Amino acid sequence: MKNLLYYQEDNSATYVYLDGGLRHIPNQETLDAIFTPEVINGPRIEFPNAQDAPYPIFNNWPLKAGARLVSTEDPSDGILLEDTYPWDQNVTVLRHVINPQQMTDLGFDWNKVEEYSDKPIFGVPLSTNSDLNINAIQHLKGYYTIYGYFFFGGVVLNPFYEYLLQLFPGHGGSGSNKNRKFRAELKSLIKYWQTIVDSLPNS
Repeated sequence: MKNLLYYQEDNSATYVYLDGGLRHIPNQETLDAIFTPEVINGPRIEFPNAQDAPYPIFNNWPLKAGARLVSTEDPSDGILLEDTYPWDQNVTVLRHVINPQQMTDLGFDWNKVEEYSDKPIFGVPLSTNSDLNINAIQHLKGYYTIYGYFFFGGVVLNPFYEYLLQLFPGHGGSGSNKNRKFRAELKSLIKYWQTIVDSLPNS
């Protein structure tokens, strides 16, 4: 069978490829609740360390611990994965598995879908292909905003931008000269996300 999960040898972490990168599966409970037995007990795609990972590792965005596959009372909602966003991990969102092929490609188990009883908060559909990365436009806009915050000042940051700001430890706040050391890094990030956005359909 196809290897669907990834294994990092130096820290024994298991990942699934989702949202354009590797997202850590935090515990056995989460693994058991989502994936088929064949995937759970099957081989992994192994790599030695984070530097040699085949895709970017989203260290600040693991799968939600204890996440489930769920359905609502409305059949048109389809199958949904309980998830969170990295900038607000206290809020559970339900993300639509877009079709049966994606369900199979991710190794999700149809037999483990449960009924969701809480009031649903819907997130964006799941994405596996990095060229269709659901976060691309948001990241591009976010890094442009951080650039303006660092070098021009007077920019108001929302919770997502505050999350991105954590990636620049030691910054000097809005308009500070201390931020000059981040100029090249920010330009590189903006260029990276611009390339992904340019490759999105209808862009």
